[in-house]
Amino acid sequence: MAIYLGDLTVSQIERRFEFEFTEDERERLRELHHAYAEFKDGDSGWHMFDIPEFLCLSDGPIGREVLDIFMRHSSEIHGRFGAGYGCVEGGDAE
Repeated sequence: MAIYLGDLTVSQIERRFEFEFTEDERERLRELHHAYAEFKDGDSGWHMFDIPEFLCLSDGPIGREVLDIFMRHSSEIHGRFGAGYGCVEGGDAE
């Protein structure tokens, strides 16, 4: 069983990985952010764990939209983090 901790905000992600989203991207990510990493009953959004650094995305078009926002900045991001779709049910990222 893996343990995942934390909840990075948009601004914390920008500081941690030393890049900036556009203002429109920031706003959209804030709208879709889940403070708890649980996507149930058709929920859509994302959650970024602090330890380990892992981006959890809901299945479907919203998760893809969030991934696309991050991918636009792939050449600017300093560091690495994992990412996965539909990876959390009840707080477990596997």
